[in-house]
Amino acid sequence: MYRHLSLHLTAVLALAACTSDTRQPLDGTDSGPSGPLDTGFDDSAFETLTVARIRAGEVRINAVVKVEGLTVSGVGPDGFHAQESGATNAGIYVLTGTDAPLVPDVGDRVDVVGRFQSVYGLEQLQPYETDPVTGSHLGRIVVTGSGVQPAPVQVDPSQLLDPAIAESLESMRLLVVGSELYVESLQAGEEWVLTDGTHDLWMSPSMFDARSALSLEQGTPIASAAGSLTYSFGRHKLAPVSQGDVVPGDGLPDTGLPTDTGVDTGTSPVEPANPILMIAEYCDPSTTPANGRFLELYNPGPGVQDLSGYEIVRYANGATIATSTLSLSGTLGAGDTFVITKNEADMQSHWPGSTADLVSGTIDGNGDDTFVLSTIGGTVVDILGELGVDGSGEAWEYTDLCIVRDELVTAPSATWTSSEWFFTGTVHGSPNSHPVSPPDTADSGVIPGDTGPTGSVPEDTAPTGTPPGDTAPTGTLPTDTGTSPATGDTAAAGDLVISQYCDPSTTPSNGKYIELYNAGSASVDLSDYKITRYSNGTTNGQSISLSGTLSAGSTWVIANNLTDFQTHWPSITPDQNDGIVNGNGDDTFVLEDASTGDTVDIIGEIGVDGTGELWEYTDSCITRDSTVLLASDTWTDSEWTITAGLVDADPGSHP
Repeated sequence: MYRHLSLHLTAVLALAACTSDTRQPLDGTDSGPSGPLDTGFDDSAFETLTVARIRAGEVRINAVVKVEGLTVSGVGPDGFHAQESGATNAGIYVLTGTDAPLVPDVGDRVDVVGRFQSVYGLEQLQPYETDPVTGSHLGRIVVTGSGVQPAPVQVDPSQLLDPAIAESLESMRLLVVGSELYVESLQAGEEWVLTDGTHDLWMSPSMFDARSALSLEQGTPIASAAGSLTYSFGRHKLAPVSQGDVVPGDGLPDTGLPTDTGVDTGTSPVEPANPILMIAEYCDPSTTPANGRFLELYNPGPGVQDLSGYEIVRYANGATIATSTLSLSGTLGAGDTFVITKNEADMQSHWPGSTADLVSGTIDGNGDDTFVLSTIGGTVVDILGELGVDGSGEAWEYTDLCIVRDELVTAPSATWTSSEWFFTGTVHGSPNSHPVSPPDTADSGVIPGDTGPTGSVPEDTAPTGTPPGDTAPTGTLPTDTGTSPATGDTAAAGDLVISQYCDPSTTPSNGKYIELYNAGSASVDLSDYKITRYSNGTTNGQSISLSGTLSAGSTWVIANNLTDFQTHWPSITPDQNDGIVNGNGDDTFVLEDASTGDTVDIIGEIGVDGTGELWEYTDSCITRDSTVLLASDTWTDSEWTITAGLVDADPGSHP
């Protein structure tokens, strides 16, 4: 998310002096849910950085860093916003989780050691992540004093619609003032859209229970609104921290809107707040006991979800009238799953150690039934299958299979989208665990876009022996029979190209990586680009954003999984990790312009399944010729060489 910015706002933060704090710092004496926290924790090895330096791109994703002297500006259910003194690029979110051993109060001064991440588009430090080797936390939070909430930076809605300005103000406390500001609309009774008649500003209750505390009907005038600037689901939002952060105005502006929208603000059940709950997985076991079927829901965050506003509806065998309906209850924290099974004992016979949150006969789909996650009022929030369609023989039929949502999907959809799902056999079912990376099709089943399931999992048709290439589907790609379009050219300043992709032929298979190379004579701003994967011939791709800068002659390595990557290359640390890097030989990868979506460079062909094509790289490395210095928006076979296994794998080294 971070970008290089040169912004000057007239408002400057004035942080109040902090008084001494009587609470004990988190120094090993505090006991969390699992015992003492990081006893003897030594942070001397970590460089002390400022938030401004982190946001300027000086820190790689996944690096553990130390930041001192932050002031907490807002505390939510799973973390808090904090900031340094500064007008821009001074704020960052600290993700603690819902059961953190220590969460500071608004106004506290804190020092934080944590892993730097960009989660759902919001830059974060994660202090309570567990080290897989030692079992201790990788970081910590120390409260050094307490004081007052930071003074807000005053902005107007138009500034927050500018991505560059909004980016620089993330996690900072802001104040929006407008004489014509009013509530334009309510979003599922939870979030509000404010407007001045020209510019819209979303306001989210993610930092406190604003839904019950703030009575804001459509058309309500707003004198001012304060809060921390957060980011979720593709937009920046103002998150008020207390009821006093939103001040209603005097009189009602002439909006032409009704003053009573009929939104239920009474007792439960109510329409769900900002419906972000989604269906993550459904399993129909291929072996007995058949009643071990389960459906898994997932809350992609960032806030806690009230389940009492939802229900699960099953439509059997193409029915358009509900076969059965199950109302939900309770709450679900950000990043947590909710598992419903027909029979818990039978489910545990397939997945020992798994647990169910709810048992119901509604969970009885056998491959051709549609499941809908809807509100109590009947609004479709998410769907598995197609209403009115018997799934037998359809691309989404899950008979004797588990159908799993791709880990890159972070929001529900009211219409069925096959590219968001993949299939696995029962052995790969994962109750109580999401997100889950799509498996290699050669290992565990079919991904939508292949031949499609018809009751059993077809074998992958990709070659399993020698790698693809040559004039037939074996060997290496043909050598250059002429001068390629880029060969011998002088690269323009800052030419970014895809230089290599590797799909390891040995376990762990998630050691996959893609490498970019700056073939130009000047540094490249990576935030101008994104990587998009088109799986199995689809034309509907999934993307990740890039950030930071890449100097001339340098590489940028993005791995699927850090641990698996370093199993193959122990001495190399990738620049970025993301599950989108999961091509298994027949997927197309595109380097795209982040603003326009235009193709800059490409491996493979969009809309073409690579199985049997000259560019298929199953269990192989596909490497750009060292003489190619310019990107190409069309696939050119002669610019690439495919070699088996990891023979030519050299992440971080090109040409």
